[in-house]
Amino acid sequence: MRTIPNHPEALAFPLPAVAGMSRVTRALLLLAVDPVLKGIVIQGLGGMGKSVLARAFRSVVCIADGEPPFVQITPSVTKDQLLGSLDIEATLRTGKPQASPGLLARAHGGFLVADDLNLLDARAASCIRSALTQHEVAEFSLIATCNPEGGELRHSLADSVALHVTETTCLPLGDRVELLRRITAFDRDPFEFLRRYAPALELLKERVAGARRRLPDVQMALSDYSRLCTVALNFGIEGHRTEVFAARLARAHAAWNGRLRVETEDLEAAERLVLEPRAAMRKVRSSGLEPEYSSEETLCEEPGQGAEDRVFPTVPANPPDGVMDWASPRIARDRKGTARRLSTGGDAINWTRGRYVRPLSRRPPGGGRLAVEATLRVAAPLQALRLKSAAAAPAVRITKNDLRFKEFREKQGMLIIFAVDASGSMALQRISQAKGALIRLLHQAYLHRDQVALIAFRGEKAEVLLPPGRSVELAKRAIDVIPTGGATPLAAALESALYLARRSTTRGVRQTLLVLLTDGHGNIGSQQLQAVAGALRDEGIASVVMDAGNRFAGHSKSGQVAQMLGGRHVFLPYWEDGAVADAVSGAAESLRRQIGGTCTTG
Repeated sequence: MRTIPNHPEALAFPLPAVAGMSRVTRALLLLAVDPVLKGIVIQGLGGMGKSVLARAFRSVVCIADGEPPFVQITPSVTKDQLLGSLDIEATLRTGKPQASPGLLARAHGGFLVADDLNLLDARAASCIRSALTQHEVAEFSLIATCNPEGGELRHSLADSVALHVTETTCLPLGDRVELLRRITAFDRDPFEFLRRYAPALELLKERVAGARRRLPDVQMALSDYSRLCTVALNFGIEGHRTEVFAARLARAHAAWNGRLRVETEDLEAAERLVLEPRAAMRKVRSSGLEPEYSSEETLCEEPGQGAEDRVFPTVPANPPDGVMDWASPRIARDRKGTARRLSTGGDAINWTRGRYVRPLSRRPPGGGRLAVEATLRVAAPLQALRLKSAAAAPAVRITKNDLRFKEFREKQGMLIIFAVDASGSMALQRISQAKGALIRLLHQAYLHRDQVALIAFRGEKAEVLLPPGRSVELAKRAIDVIPTGGATPLAAALESALYLARRSTTRGVRQTLLVLLTDGHGNIGSQQLQAVAGALRDEGIASVVMDAGNRFAGHSKSGQVAQMLGGRHVFLPYWEDGAVADAVSGAAESLRRQIGGTCTTG
C-alpha cells in the first residue's frame, strides 16, 4: 500500500471497484453496519485478493463518527506487543514505572487487521481471543485473512468472531478481465482512479450510515429466533455465542436492505455466514462417497492382464471405524479404548535461534543471548535509587540480577511425504485401503504440527497433488481425487520426494519421512531408481515402504525398494482396513520417536 504525505489513510484499492467476490464484500459491509459482530475471517488460497478487500474496508467505515483506529499486526506479533509493556524511555526519564499501551489498546473502538491469522503464535492468539470475548483490554473488531495451506485456524479464536467467508472459486472470465483492467488503471494513476470511484464510495458510506441508524429499530419475531436456534442445534453447534451472532447478523442484513423487520432472506444470510461455517469447522471427516466400481472388477484384475494400460475411476477414501477419533487435537484412543493425552506441541526450546517467545531470569546453558529490552525493563524503575547512591552516575546502571536472557522456540515437526502408487497393477481395493490409512496419518500429522505432502505416480510421471502444508482438509481432498491406471514410475516418484525434501530443509524442516505405498511393480533394477534411492538415503531421509503386493508370491519387489532406501518394509494386510491403518500408523509413530530422540534443543 502506498502512503500519501500528510494524509491519514493509505492509498488502498476502493471497495466499489472490486469485481466479483460479492460474498466477501457483503460480509464486510454487514460488519460495518454492526461492529458488535466482532469481526470477519476471510479464508482462501494466496493471491485471491483477501488482504486487498480487508484494507479497502477502511474507507467505508470512515463516516460521520470519524475514522476509527485501524491497527495492523503480523503473524510474528508477540504477547508483549499486543498487551503493552514498560515504556523504558519514560521510566528512565521519570524514575517511575511508565506503561506503554499495546496494539490491542491502540485498536480500542476500531479494528485489528491480521493477515495469516492461522500463523499466529498460540500466546498471541490467546490474547486476541480473550480481548474479543472478555473486553478487558480493549473493544475492537477483527478483520483477518487466512490461507488454509498454512495450517488450521484455532477454533477458539475462530469462534470469537461472527463472520466466516471462504473464497475458493476462481472468478469467471469476464470478472477476471475487468478486475485486471481496473488494477492496471489503479497502478498507473491511483489518485485519478480513486477520484473516479469517489461517488460510488460516498454512496456506499451513506448506505452504511443509514443502516446503522436503522439497526436499533429492526425487529425479529419469536419464530425467527426459533429457526436460528433449531439450525444451530441441527448443526451440533455448542454454546450460545453463535446464536447471538446469527441473530445480530440477521438484523444487520435487514437494516442494510432498508427493512425494519427480519425476513427469510435475512435469516438465510445468517445461516450462510455464521452457522454453516461453524458446522464445517466442527466436522472433520471424509466425504463417505461410495466406490464407483464393483467388487468383481476390483478382485479379478491381476497384473499382466492389461491392468498396466487401463485408467480406472477415482477411488474415494473409506477410512476404518474410529479413524475420525483422531480428529480431536487433544484426545485420542489407544488400542484398549482408553483415552490418552497427546501433545499438540511441535516447538523445541532453544537458546540461540528460532522465534523469540519470552525473557528468562536464569542464564541458559552456554550463556545464551541477552534480552536487552527485558533487562532494561527490569532495571529502569530502580535507576533513581541506584544513581543517588552511585559516586559517578552512568547513564543506566545494570546489575547482575537485572539480566534477562532470550528463550526461543523452533519448530521440530517433520515433513511426511506420502507417495502413492496409482498404477494399474495396484488393485483398486488396495488403493482404497491405502487412502483410509493415509487419512489416519494425516490426523496424526496435524496433532504433531507436521507438514504433509502427497505424490501420486502412474503412467510415465509422478505428480505432486499436495505441496507441503498442514491442512487436513486440503490433504483429504487431494487423496480423494487420485486417478488410477497405467505403469509404475517409481524413479519419478522418488525424484519428486527428493526435491520436496531438499526444499523443505531451507524452510526450517529438520527431518523428512517418506511413506511409499506400492506393490513394487516398477523397474526395480534400473540405474535411475538405484541412484535416486541412494540420494534419498544419503540425505538422511527416513522411509517406510508399505507393500501392497502379494506377500505369499515369493520375493517381494517392494522389499528391494525398501533395501535401496535403507528403510522399513511393511506388508499391508489383505482385507482389514483397521489393520492397514494400524500398520501405517505404527510405522510412522516408531520413526517419529526415533527422529524425536535425535532433535537437539540448543
